[in-house]
Amino acid sequence: MPKDKKDTKPEKAAEAAASDESAKQAQPAAEPEASMEDELEALKAELSRISDLLLRTAAEFDNYKRRTERERESVGAFARASAIRPLLGAVDSMERAVALPPDTPDYRAAVEVTLRQLLDALSSAGLKAFGEPGDEFDPELHNAVMHEEDESQPQSVVAEVLQKGYRLGGQLLRPAMVKVFN
Repeated sequence: MPKDKKDTKPEKAAEAAASDESAKQAQPAAEPEASMEDELEALKAELSRISDLLLRTAAEFDNYKRRTERERESVGAFARASAIRPLLGAVDSMERAVALPPDTPDYRAAVEVTLRQLLDALSSAGLKAFGEPGDEFDPELHNAVMHEEDESQPQSVVAEVLQKGYRLGGQLLRPAMVKVFN
């Protein structure tokens, strides 16, 4: 009998170990479910946070677009007013000139004053006139509408300016219309 008792102890120990093992396996099965639920909740919270951030960013961008549009319109209005204000003196002088009889010497003087005021206002805004007789012809700046044959003059030189050209800063507004020596 002692043998039987000894034999049953290892069997019971094996059974106990097996039941402990199955208990351990049963616990991790419950943990992954809970872990997956926690992870799902965390992902849902992250998605909610990112969605909120996206909505806020989109709203901020819309506000930015509206604000910059208003600022652009404001700057445009300011620029137009700044460009027109200096011309008002020339307009006043032209109105006074028109009120004079055209055959009087005051009429010519009034027109000359008006032209000077207008050119000064445009010059102060950065407008520069170009195109003088004797300038070298440049097809980027001059529009040759006539040619004159003259052996005594160098070729490709402006003979006559029919209409001045204008630049504003580095931008060409209008090329000069010229007659060129060939």
